[in-house]
Amino acid sequence: MASVDVSEAARRLRDEPDTVLLDVRERDEFAGVRAPGAALVPMSELAQRVGELPDRPLLVICHSGNRSLAVTSYLRHLGRDAANVAGGMVAWERAGLPVATGAPAAGEGDLPAA
Repeated sequence: MASVDVSEAARRLRDEPDTVLLDVRERDEFAGVRAPGAALVPMSELAQRVGELPDRPLLVICHSGNRSLAVTSYLRHLGRDAANVAGGMVAWERAGLPVATGAPAAGEGDLPAA
C-alpha cells in the first residue's frame, strides 16, 4: 500500500501542482478543520462519485488515516494513482502544516477540473 507522511504530502502538493489532496471525511469534519486546497469527497459518497475524480495523482486524507487507507486501497484497485496520507489531519495539524477552519467558502472543497 502506498502511504506518505504529512511532510511528503505537503512537499508533493507544493512541488507537483497536478497532485490533488482528497479529503474523505464527512462534511461536518471538513468544516471543522481542513488542509487548504483539499477537495472533499466523503467516503460515504465515494462509490457514487468516483467517476468525478480527476485523472491526476491523489493524496487521500481523513482524520487519522484509517478511512483514507481504505479509500486508497479501493482507488489503487481501480488503477488510480493514489497514496494514503498516514496519520491524517491529526498528523497534519501536529506537524504545524496550514489549516483552515469554519464554514468552507463557496467552491472550497470542490474537485479540480480533470
